[in-house]
Amino acid sequence: MDSTHIEQYVLSRISSRRYAHCLSTAIEMQRLIQRFSPDYQDLEGAYIAGIWHDIAREWNDSFLLQYCLKHAIIMESEEYRHPMLLHGAVAAHLLSVRLASVPETWKSAIRWHTIGSPAMGILGAILYIADYMEPLRTHLEEGERDTLLQCDTLEQICLSVVHRHLLHLESKGKTHAVSTMDLLDFLEQGGVFV
Repeated sequence: MDSTHIEQYVLSRISSRRYAHCLSTAIEMQRLIQRFSPDYQDLEGAYIAGIWHDIAREWNDSFLLQYCLKHAIIMESEEYRHPMLLHGAVAAHLLSVRLASVPETWKSAIRWHTIGSPAMGILGAILYIADYMEPLRTHLEEGERDTLLQCDTLEQICLSVVHRHLLHLESKGKTHAVSTMDLLDFLEQGGVFV
């Protein structure tokens, strides 16, 4: 698959600022794979998932919701209440429309990158983490990225990101998605991504 074609397509559909984040996420995913899952073989999938994951992030809430309803995309109740979260589900569907044979691992990773899920697999966990901590992100406190990278396993770093995500939601008075809580439970019970 030609990643240059994917890059050009994504760049033509999102702002240059959003594209810079996507590119940084894709590069961060490859770094995280080398660090936490060196046996993982699908580096192309990691790069494409990183580039593609926010292709629908700049859509408005109404358009995201209508797209999901039109295409019968299953939504979490939290996503229905806050349609911006649907950009992952929409992006996964768009990729399957754009490319004839997209591996399920790619679609699952992109679909769950916003709220997480135990079903997101290794690639999804890598995307979830990279999206949170890629170097262009400004929400990280000084040293937080280095602290996260001190974790020993993919599951430990993912659990740390989940905790940070939940704290952020609580500080904003927002509820968490069921799938996020399922992910938390999965990781706290010693679950391992496959």
